[in-house]
Amino acid sequence: MPKSRHPFRPTPGALRLWVAAWMLSCTALAFAQVPRPAAVKPDAGKPGSAAEPAADDEGLYVIVEATQRPMDGVLVLPTACGPYKAWCNEVQSVLHNDMRLSGVVRALELKKGTVGAIKRYNLPAFEVNLAAARKANVVYAVASWARKARGQKGQVELHVGVINVRTGKRLALGRRAMQRGPAKSIRRLAHRAANAIFGAMTGVEGSFDDQLFYSSPGPGCHRCIWMADADGYNARIIVGSKGIHMLPRPTLDLGVNFVSFAPDLPSLFRLDGPSTQRAWAASPNGTTPVILGAKQPKTRRKKRRKKRRRGLKRRRAKKGKRAAKVTGKMPGAPAKPWATGANLQFRTAAMNRYGQVVATINDGDQADLWLLGANGKPIRNLTNHESDDLDPSWSPDGTRLAFVSNRTGRPQIYTMNADGSNVQRMTFAGPYNTGPDWGADNKIVYSGLRGSAVDILTVDMAKQMQRLTPGRGKRSLEPSWASCGRRVVYVSNEDGRGARLWIASHDGAARQALALPPGRYYTPVWRKKPGVLPTPFRP
Repeated sequence: MPKSRHPFRPTPGALRLWVAAWMLSCTALAFAQVPRPAAVKPDAGKPGSAAEPAADDEGLYVIVEATQRPMDGVLVLPTACGPYKAWCNEVQSVLHNDMRLSGVVRALELKKGTVGAIKRYNLPAFEVNLAAARKANVVYAVASWARKARGQKGQVELHVGVINVRTGKRLALGRRAMQRGPAKSIRRLAHRAANAIFGAMTGVEGSFDDQLFYSSPGPGCHRCIWMADADGYNARIIVGSKGIHMLPRPTLDLGVNFVSFAPDLPSLFRLDGPSTQRAWAASPNGTTPVILGAKQPKTRRKKRRKKRRRGLKRRRAKKGKRAAKVTGKMPGAPAKPWATGANLQFRTAAMNRYGQVVATINDGDQADLWLLGANGKPIRNLTNHESDDLDPSWSPDGTRLAFVSNRTGRPQIYTMNADGSNVQRMTFAGPYNTGPDWGADNKIVYSGLRGSAVDILTVDMAKQMQRLTPGRGKRSLEPSWASCGRRVVYVSNEDGRGARLWIASHDGAARQALALPPGRYYTPVWRKKPGVLPTPFRP
């Protein structure tokens, strides 16, 4: 077990300050602190420039830019559901937003008259005016209808169909064309319908009904662990006790490992799947979803502004009382840490498909990757190098690890076997690469400094790199692969509206922001079983 090499033991207060300082400087963008060059020359990032050190002989400088593929337009037609207007609005909104976030097609917003000319419902079959659709550049038309399930109280049926306007034929959704469930879960049913549409287009099951973990400030805690739907809706705090809670990582039972500063030094805590669900159910929604790009009438906007101004003083007066009330409802952290130790600082802990956990541990001198036992105790140092080694991520088959190391002077992405052997450097372009996540197609997504911008990139096993974000001086970091292997979630301020969570396609051809307000977001990850490969779509 690692031991401190310091000859003195600092006071708890000094220790907390030292840990915070170390965290800001050495946690590989955990707090989005990325070095910024004072000046960037036009050739910065090219071989031989001042901003780019000379590469090793085996190094590659070429970075493939994001794919510029045209995306077919998809039109989500208004949902037919008789007297249940709330279902209509909910289903159409979810399907349209999921198509917008798919990275496969381009969600169209057409004039009401154009949509009316295209739409032709002949339930239970679906028809569209092909000539009108082609004129509006619609390639796929999505139609849906909802009704109460017959003979099942409180249940609803959601039917969906997709027509390829070019051929006039329907996509084969098979049994997935109908989703059944509780009426209160209509959004989840619509997400599952979107999974089927995504699958019919790509051959891989979609991930729209997945959920996200991330760290962000909240009432009562400097940083809470949040969970939200894959589109950013229903964001809720699942760990909200006082203090700092960060670096969530999924477990095999769909729970979460995370780091907390509750016992002075950062330690590893664990919420299993059932506890996570109970925390989710007990916590109120933490955000008001925003329909991005939606235009409201000016009169409605004016009334809302006036109402906000009238209530501003009242809200400020009740702010303290309301915060205390909300805090009382927030779930707290587990009473005891799963992994801790005297003078040990735990960071990112990654679990593989076999339940093995590798964590970053700093003993006061340097950071190493350690294999943890079932009781959370460090049992083997996998790196044991003079440099700092951190941010582990398992390969899908659970036999190799990606991690960050500064053993060549600057942080770069490396891989090694599960026992610490066969270390290979993967990235050679860029002075600062960090935050790796190993995807299902053996591509590692990571964030890297390029000139004055922080970009999201991928590197494959042949060490070929591709950029997924455009740079332009913006900051995009901390990426994570979805279970479908086709989408990446990350933190970015690339549209200039503040930091939010974004979704990018696997090749960078499309990027869209989630329905979350601008704020401070850290280390988002998908709630998925480690090592699970994308599910082939079966109608």
